[in-house]
Amino acid sequence: MLKILGTNDAVNTCDCCGKTNLKHTVIVDVDGEIMHYGSVCATRHTGLTSKQINKLVKEHDDGVILQAKTLFEKSAEYIAEQNAIRKANRDNLKPGKEFYNYVKPFEEQASIVKNQIAKQFNVEVYKF
Repeated sequence: MLKILGTNDAVNTCDCCGKTNLKHTVIVDVDGEIMHYGSVCATRHTGLTSKQINKLVKEHDDGVILQAKTLFEKSAEYIAEQNAIRKANRDNLKPGKEFYNYVKPFEEQASIVKNQIAKQFNVEVYKF
């Protein structure tokens, strides 16, 4: 069974034909074995058009990003940060230094967790 898992710009050699210096490869799960195909080989060996492959890659990437975002938003650090922001607003802290200094420690902890989750899911931290 074939499954499109995304793309990888770190691997620039096709596992099928050996072509090198590719911009990126399509990551394909072939019966449990991960292969990196150039776009031409990916279309030849999956029976899909490049448009279909791009759609599957986007769906996969969107799903991974949603998983990362969900995990982050359930973290204690994110919840504490949001609670700190709400409390600062309730206490009428003025935007600027006073507000920032109050929220900063919570934001720093949330940022550490967000970076860990981004690394775990192999996504850019700004995408979720």
